[in-house]
Amino acid sequence: EPGNAERYVASDVPLIIGTNRDEALVAGLGNELFTTKSFGLIPKPRDKDAYAAHGGYPSRLWQVLGVQEPAQARSAALDAPVFTYRFDWDEEGSHFFTDLSTLVGAVHGLEVSFLSGEFSVPDADDKMFFKDETKASRTRLSSQMMSYWAEFARTGHPGGGTQQDMPEWQAYGDETSAGESIIFDTPADGGVRRMRLEADVESLLDDFRTDRRLSSDEQRCATADLMVELAKSQGVALDPFEKTKNTFCEKS
Repeated sequence: EPGNAERYVASDVPLIIGTNRDEALVAGLGNELFTTKSFGLIPKPRDKDAYAAHGGYPSRLWQVLGVQEPAQARSAALDAPVFTYRFDWDEEGSHFFTDLSTLVGAVHGLEVSFLSGEFSVPDADDKMFFKDETKASRTRLSSQMMSYWAEFARTGHPGGGTQQDMPEWQAYGDETSAGESIIFDTPADGGVRRMRLEADVESLLDDFRTDRRLSSDEQRCATADLMVELAKSQGVALDPFEKTKNTFCEKS
């Protein structure tokens, strides 16, 4: 929409924008379609694939609307570079009878600990998120991220970090890396690397409509409803999301 395009290009300065891979994964936590509770207290997915899909589509949409579209607009209209990323670290692991990697993954806000190096989660037990056995690998990832951000603050371009010893983080619009983002993760899950992420709402919705991980129209309706709410929050045209929702939700 014109209003969004104007907002995206309001200031011609270098910019880093990104999301966490599992921004909305926790959406299934309070929904009995996707989660049950062991002993009446401990949440567990009824079906891991359905749970992942329910939180996955709004998370992917968040990335398209909040990162890809602004990066496309800025790259086309401005001189200053824009650098995009996705944060994928999800090594919380299991605690008691539940698996936080499955339930929350690379959840919203988790990247802040890696940019500060403090590994603290507000209103939560830090040890539940950051086990001693992940200390070496996550500290290394944290150092890599801080190195990129420091170089960006110094020069307006994150490059290969302050020591120029990491993958070159190129601008979104660079011809040699058009549309690529940097993925932040530990070597066990692919490491820090460049990747071209999806940038199109229609292909995402096409995936959603045929995704067999969601086994009922009720599950699809709940997931489509999340995407509608996210689209509303971003101020984009709702038609494709409402149309998709209406396909699966019963008319009252």
